[in-house]
Amino acid sequence: MSPGWWNGSPGAAVSIEREIFPALLGRLSRGRFFHRGYWSDIGTLKTYWRTHADLQEMGLWPPGRVPEGMHLGQGAVVGAGVRMGTGVVAKGSAWALR
Repeated sequence: MSPGWWNGSPGAAVSIEREIFPALLGRLSRGRFFHRGYWSDIGTLKTYWRTHADLQEMGLWPPGRVPEGMHLGQGAVVGAGVRMGTGVVAKGSAWALR
């Protein structure tokens, strides 16, 4: 589809669920797909982070290396490129982002 298919008002707020999806359904052929794997609605920041934690727990991403003397508790998130020293304890909803 070309980007010009949507004729909504430029700059106006749009509801994906109430406007975009119904418009797409009217234009596309429909089929079925039965998904038996993991699915998560990441519509909020909380569910976005929860989904990443779920995927980590499921072993879909390789674990990072936690140096000796450092502790990451459940729910702690460390982003790529972050450096933490000995004695650091991150727990709860602690986020270390670069």
